[in-house]
Amino acid sequence: MDGSRIECGCKHSDSKCTESEVIGEKMQSKKSSFMESLLSTMIGFVVSVILTNIILPLFGFAVEFGQSIGIVLIYTIASMARVYSVRRLFNYIHNRETQRTD
Repeated sequence: MDGSRIECGCKHSDSKCTESEVIGEKMQSKKSSFMESLLSTMIGFVVSVILTNIILPLFGFAVEFGQSIGIVLIYTIASMARVYSVRRLFNYIHNRETQRTD
């Protein structure tokens, strides 16, 4: 399901649709994607704060609750930047490949 066009037999002028269209898949809306990402990030943040308060003391690092929030916030921002960059890279590669085949 790479977004390429395939023969579908429908009545479009070029008779080609994406694979998702042929098998009837619906794309997730931008709002739904944003909400899913936000919820996933919030859950990850809470889990990370809890784990930071448990794990770091096991390794001899005493952390206060506010410090653990700061640590997790830094890692969360770095993770969001990483995910965004990788997604944009893959979109760029996909668009470049699509332009070559057209």
